[in-house]
Order: sequence, then C-alpha cells, then structure tokens
Amino acid sequence: MKLIHIISSVVIFSLSVLATNDWDCRGNTIYAYTIDREMYWCFHKYSLTNPSDYIDIPEHHIFKTEFKVPGSNPSGARFEFRFNKDYVISYFVYKYNGQIFDCNRLTTSTMASD
Repeated sequence: MKLIHIISSVVIFSLSVLATNDWDCRGNTIYAYTIDREMYWCFHKYSLTNPSDYIDIPEHHIFKTEFKVPGSNPSGARFEFRFNKDYVISYFVYKYNGQIFDCNRLTTSTMASD
C-alpha cells in the first residue's frame, strides 16, 4: 500500500511539470522548476508530519510555501504561493518592504508552430 502511495504522489506531482507554470512577479520571472521544487518540499514536509495516503488529504486543505529567489529585484523579496493537493495554485504574491503585490501567470505556448 505504501508503494502505491509513493507512486501516486510522484505521478500527481509530475503532472504539474507538464504544464507551463511560469509566473511574473513585477518583472521577476519565477520559473516552473522553482515552483515545482517549492511544491515538492512543501508537500514532502507535510507528508513527514502527517503520514497518510494522498487520498486522505482533505479536498479543502491548502498548502502554503514562502521562499526567496536569488537575483530577485529588489533583493530580499519573498515570494509566496498556495496550492491544493492537486497542485493547482490559487494565490501567488511577491512581498517586499511590508507591501504585497500580485503575481500573474505567464501565458506561453508549449506547442511548436509550423
């Protein structure tokens, strides 16, 4: 049963990688690999303190992660996003000097043009 839990977690986490998931936070581009890494560690920490199967996580549970990005402008800015157990981001902000700014999903096509 534990193997099924691990495999399902990896598969579900990998689905988010397939989507283009870059965000713009006032000129700072937060790339999908950074977002995926933060989601992974947030979910991993949750799994360590709440040993249960993925299916047992309540639908309404929201994960929250806050992090810095090296080279952000201005330096010292913090980024925060929240997501559900299906890795859908519902809130993404940029924090600096006591102010909070919304981030916007970048729309890029992953399809090749003729």
